[in-house]
Amino acid sequence: MQKTLTLQIIAIGVKGAGGHEDITHVQWQAASSSGITSSHAVISWLREHAEHEAWLADGERRRVAVEVVTPIGAPAHLRSRAGGQWGDHLLALPRFQVSEPADEQNG
Repeated sequence: MQKTLTLQIIAIGVKGAGGHEDITHVQWQAASSSGITSSHAVISWLREHAEHEAWLADGERRRVAVEVVTPIGAPAHLRSRAGGQWGDHLLALPRFQVSEPADEQNG
């Protein structure tokens, strides 16, 4: 299936200890827009639209998929997946301060 809409995640907003589960927002860019969106909204968007994808560029500018992880007994969260392996690429992205209340910002 060809992906019809892709978001490149370029930065993360984190609260707490700073693990994948603590990513509260992502800054993204697409072909004609950009914004900051809650990770919950991105998770819903990916689950509801199989034709869409999120990705990031690793340190060598390779495209790495960002997927939804749903652990048993814990909330779903975003994590990178490259070569069939879960990775920490998201945690290596630049971070931004998340303000309260967390408003959706799209440009």
